[in-house]
Amino acid sequence: MPKVPKQLAELELVAARVSDKVKYPIKDYSQLARALGGDNATVDFEGKGRKLGQVKKMIPKGFFPVESREDLIARISHVYMQYRPVAEAHTPGEKRDGPPAESPEPKVPKQEKPRPGGLPGVRGQKREE
Repeated sequence: MPKVPKQLAELELVAARVSDKVKYPIKDYSQLARALGGDNATVDFEGKGRKLGQVKKMIPKGFFPVESREDLIARISHVYMQYRPVAEAHTPGEKRDGPPAESPEPKVPKQEKPRPGGLPGVRGQKREE
């Protein structure tokens, strides 16, 4: 699962705006769009206003249904991480064809059933204020 972006506070504001106007689960894009003011509504994120109709193109299959406010934040974070601009140039490291000889066997994480569309499942983590 991708890391939580630095813009979490902005994501929470968007989720709060939606949560004030919609009853969960959000079944489809049209229900989400109505909560935000329609396709021509502007959503402010990272100091830029984006028309909701433009954002619709980024939403993958399997995004809906959204079960809760926390689920909405996780899904928006996932979409953002897929389309975020690259902040710095990549510097290639040492080329390797395998792990170092002294490295231990990797621990295999418990396999979780993914959601449709490749979206990650939501696991509860208590956020520290």
